[in-house]
Amino acid sequence: MHRFFIPPENWNSGALTLAGSEAHHARDVLRMRVGEKLVLFNGRGHEITAEIVDLGVDEIGLKKLHEAETPPLQCRIVLGQAIPKGKNMDLIVQKAVEIGAAEIAPIISDRTIVQVNSESAAQKQSKWQQIAVEAAKQCGQNWLPQVHAPRKLSELFSVAAEESFDLHLIGSLQPDAQ
Repeated sequence: MHRFFIPPENWNSGALTLAGSEAHHARDVLRMRVGEKLVLFNGRGHEITAEIVDLGVDEIGLKKLHEAETPPLQCRIVLGQAIPKGKNMDLIVQKAVEIGAAEIAPIISDRTIVQVNSESAAQKQSKWQQIAVEAAKQCGQNWLPQVHAPRKLSELFSVAAEESFDLHLIGSLQPDAQ
C-alpha cells in the first residue's frame, strides 16, 4: 500500500483528507481511484489505513479503516554527522531514518569541504527533512527524526552535555583525532 505523510499539526484522525503535494501525488502521479486503500502517518508514531471516498480537485477525502500507534524505539539514537561533499548526506539521512534515528545533527568540522552559510543551512535542513519524510514513506518508519541545522562540532558537544545519554560513541578514521 502507498504511504502518505500528514504533518502532526495537520493530523486529525476524525476528518481525514490529503491535500497539497500528497494529494497531487496520489491523484495525478499514482492515479489512485475511489475505493483504493492507502496508509497515512504523521511522523510521531500514528498510522491510519484509509480508503479513498472522494477525489476532489484540491483534496482527497478518506475514510478511516484502521488506526495504529507505534511506540518510539527504546534506544534513542542521535546521529552527529560531519557533512560530506556531494550528495552523500542525502544517503546518510535516508539510512538514519531506516535505523530509527531520533535526531540527525549535521556537523561542520574543521575538515568539512562544503561551505555553509545561514541561508544555505536553512535550505539544506529543509531538503534533508524532506528526504527523511520520503525515506520514512519507503521503509515504513512511523517516527521521523528531527533534522537540525548544520552546526559546529563544539556546539553539538555543548548541547549533548546538557542531555543525559547512556552511551556516547564517537568514531574517526584518523589516528590523531580528538
